[in-house]
Amino acid sequence: MIFILFLMSIIVYILFSPSLIVFIAAETSSITLSQSLSYGKTLVSPSGIFELGFCNLGNPNKIYLGIWYKNIPLQNIVWVANGGNPIKDSFSILKLDSSGNLVLTHNNTVVWSTSSPEKAQNPVAELLDSGNLVIRDENEDKEDTYLWQSFDYPSNTMLSGMKVGWDIKRNLSTCLIAWKSDNDPTQGDLSWGITLHPYPDIYMMKGTKKYHRFGPWNGLRFSGMPLMKPNNPIYHYEFVSNQEVVYYRWSVKQTSSISKVVLNQSTLEHKPKKNENIERQLEDLDVPLFHLLTITTATNNFSLNNKIGQGGFGPVYKGKLVDGREIAVKRLSSSSGQGITEFITEVKLIAKLQHRNLVRLLGCCFRGQEKLLVYEYMVNGSLDTFIFGM
Repeated sequence: MIFILFLMSIIVYILFSPSLIVFIAAETSSITLSQSLSYGKTLVSPSGIFELGFCNLGNPNKIYLGIWYKNIPLQNIVWVANGGNPIKDSFSILKLDSSGNLVLTHNNTVVWSTSSPEKAQNPVAELLDSGNLVIRDENEDKEDTYLWQSFDYPSNTMLSGMKVGWDIKRNLSTCLIAWKSDNDPTQGDLSWGITLHPYPDIYMMKGTKKYHRFGPWNGLRFSGMPLMKPNNPIYHYEFVSNQEVVYYRWSVKQTSSISKVVLNQSTLEHKPKKNENIERQLEDLDVPLFHLLTITTATNNFSLNNKIGQGGFGPVYKGKLVDGREIAVKRLSSSSGQGITEFITEVKLIAKLQHRNLVRLLGCCFRGQEKLLVYEYMVNGSLDTFIFGM
């Protein structure tokens, strides 16, 4: 049974196969310095889940080195090496060079290659059951010893266990980039990854413009993803943010499930122009956007018991996020006369003001008639200066 979930522009395919037979593949899953992979030959992961080899996407004059699910009879390419540089015929070879890097050549001309600053005495290129193509030393098999891995350089597909984010020490950003079309893996102008700022956020970018965001991580899920349940029976979610790495990844709990997330250029939703302009203005502020459900949950649905004051533009409520942070929420009244332009102006003003005696703006929320400003909560301080408008 196949379920297809459209999440913004991201397509999630979940293929449940309770009767999936896992077998030890007779084919090889790796190559060494003395071996090579030519057209018509493949590498198969140890349990026969993924296969790497040469393929075309409907045009026999455009050949790619790719990875796909071995036993799913649909077009299911999950990774392509030479998406922007296809090979015109079958005279191509993949091999490891003396430095331990993979090199794809066509008539002795390099088409694609990996680049690793470290060398291995006995390098091995192996396709894992996760769909990750890795280069490692023959005697090392731990993830932190990989010299190179395809999971660091995805195309348009995110697999279980793959990280999206930043390796700050290496200055490496890992993000999904959509194909131009289903049969053209040339990079499109749609990307999906983490933007670094004090509250890291996952952005969908259309070229250099912000198209959509998930909201900051609140300890259990992204604030803009209310359906992302922490006790999901199928998935485990993980978000890590420290001085060395910032990343998000998910993994499948059930071995009988196969899941992938595809960033698809052709399924962009056409939002009403007015709403799209408003969202773009808000996102251009680089201030975290909170989902309305996050705020209503934190304030007990704007309970009177949570109300701590009343200002010229509306009431203020105390709240508590799921990660334990206490917040003060300024709820702008629809009768205040403040429209979206004034709201954005206020956000810009407060976001630019940073002072130890001024309460810090954590983010905002705009949904329908609701316009909310989210501040850090201070028992004593200058809350009244900006929140109550005094």
